[in-house]
Amino acid sequence: MTTQVLFQTEKNLRLLTGLLSALLIGTPQVSSAQEDVEEDRVYELSPFTIDASEDTGYAATSTLAGTRVRTDLKDLGAAISVYTSEFLEDTAATDAATLLSYTANTEVGGYQGNFSGAAVVEDDRYFQPEERTNPQFNQRIRGLGTADLTRNLFLTDIPFDSYNTDRVTVSRGPNSLLFGIGSPGGVINNSTKQAVHNNDFGEVKIRFDNYGSLRSELDINRSLVEDRVALRISVLHDDLEYKQEPTWNTDKRLYAALDVILFENANSDVLDATRFKVNGEWGESAGSPVEIIPPSVAYHGWFEPIPRNLEQFSGIAPLDRVVSPSEGGTWNFQETFNPLLINSEGRINTNVHPSWFRWIGAVWSDPNNPTADLGTGDGLQGYQSLLTWKSKLDTLDSTGLAGTAGAIAAFGPDAPGDTPVNRTVERHANSPYSEAYAIGFAVPTLQNRDVFDYRNKIYSGGIDIVEREFDAQNFAFEQGFFDNRMAVEIAYDEQHYESHQDFLFAGSGGTSTTGPYDIYVTIAEYLPDGSATPKPGQGLHAYRTSGNALQRNRPGNLSDYRFWRAGSNGKRWMVTTPGTPPLYRPLQ
Repeated sequence: MTTQVLFQTEKNLRLLTGLLSALLIGTPQVSSAQEDVEEDRVYELSPFTIDASEDTGYAATSTLAGTRVRTDLKDLGAAISVYTSEFLEDTAATDAATLLSYTANTEVGGYQGNFSGAAVVEDDRYFQPEERTNPQFNQRIRGLGTADLTRNLFLTDIPFDSYNTDRVTVSRGPNSLLFGIGSPGGVINNSTKQAVHNNDFGEVKIRFDNYGSLRSELDINRSLVEDRVALRISVLHDDLEYKQEPTWNTDKRLYAALDVILFENANSDVLDATRFKVNGEWGESAGSPVEIIPPSVAYHGWFEPIPRNLEQFSGIAPLDRVVSPSEGGTWNFQETFNPLLINSEGRINTNVHPSWFRWIGAVWSDPNNPTADLGTGDGLQGYQSLLTWKSKLDTLDSTGLAGTAGAIAAFGPDAPGDTPVNRTVERHANSPYSEAYAIGFAVPTLQNRDVFDYRNKIYSGGIDIVEREFDAQNFAFEQGFFDNRMAVEIAYDEQHYESHQDFLFAGSGGTSTTGPYDIYVTIAEYLPDGSATPKPGQGLHAYRTSGNALQRNRPGNLSDYRFWRAGSNGKRWMVTTPGTPPLYRPLQ
């Protein structure tokens, strides 16, 4: 079914592209009967509009970002940088992730970024669920924080793309004149393409790379009624492949802008042209995003102790079992234990945690074997990585452990069948830097690419999936007076954006092992059913397959924006008011 749906989508997109391309051949022009005798009318742009054709190469001369009316950049005493469509094309930048690494005083995450933007989670691991789900927010200006995103100066959560962008304006620092209370970092605004009157043109772009990416763009402008109605349509289909395999992302977007001169008012000395503008965009994307942070090395405490003087930083003395005997501790190099004999962390001379928590676990010793060694549904099943036997009631005979390798090692070969059994706990070596006595320290990440090539391979194997969809509509009425010495704009903007994530590698579901990309070492000599651990000392990873991790369409972000805006340029003042504030609601 998935293949059929994708095929239909591609089929419709090709049909739309073909119809739009046909417009390049020609569209009948509706013109006046006196066309050959009348001079072409020239309409001066309203002060609420920027004409991208005035830009020269990388140099933009004016902006709306200073006062919300068109103002020359040289007249603004603010830190504003404008990046034109030519700059975007020459740097091959298509979105924030590929543009902001070239801009002043900005940092951006992602595979081409210059900082991670990762969040700190419990147990001092770093990972990026939000940054990978909504990468447009993984940026900051002046090192202060995430900049507000705007679309034609309306607050937005929709990531911009160069296929329908005339320019990107980065306003560094707060600008309460435009947006009220906002980010101290600043504002990143993308100005979408506008329909152009009396000019027919079209452009097709195709881009590909050595990783197998293929990006197709179509941009068409048609003057439908001379001097009165213009339409612009842009289409994007972007299949992006990354160096890190198997990660990918597919974007499908459609944008349309209509500009209508309702009344020319040619005979009026007061009124200029009355203009009505509409634009809208619809899009969806899906992918398995890149992970830029290597896996956490959670086993290092099995190979080396931590110093006793760590207390001077955390204020809490480390436990003796993680400190070297030379400093009065009991830590033991590559410690192992028998879970039938030892079921307390305090009796194991290294830092450990339960191998899984709050669910029945399955254990594989061979990653290529489809059948687990433990947890297949038959025999003994572990819960919270333990089997809770009732002390003084459960015995070797009642538990079925009599005669197993683990029972013999724990109780001797001649132990009677009524020997009491308490509980067994499967544990692995865990990083000491996740404990209270090492607060402020981060668990180290893997640096040896011979162990795992994290630059070219993603640790999750590409099973993490993100889906996004959005739509946006904007309606604006503009009226100029006295050759645009005064002008009034009334605009309404409505947007909907939502993202969903299915991140199987989401960490533990409880208060034990938390890191979603931790590499551990199994140190239990025997499994809970008494059989010998196939490969003690083998590296392992624990991930959850229950709860929210497999909950389809797990919410990443959902927002609805509805704004009214009204303003005038009479004395260079502007009032921006939200008619309906941003609405946030959790997905059910």
